[in-house]
Amino acid sequence: MDIEDFRTRFALDDRYSKAKALKKWVIADAIAEINLAGLGLRVEVETMLRGKKTRGFLFRVDGKEPAARGGGKSRT
Repeated sequence: MDIEDFRTRFALDDRYSKAKALKKWVIADAIAEINLAGLGLRVEVETMLRGKKTRGFLFRVDGKEPAARGGGKSRT
């Protein structure tokens, strides 16, 4: 996703004007929350560069087994 498109879709306007701050304070926190939520999803992000300048982000989403709840086998 193009970085300007990302900012527009999430109504960030002029906040997080540097890509490094955007990734650290917005994207990384959201990905960590999704990955730890036990939703059966694994999200990763890759920074797309043009030379040394960030031009966007590539998000990868994989399904995985949801986290087990209850902590063990049931005995019958």
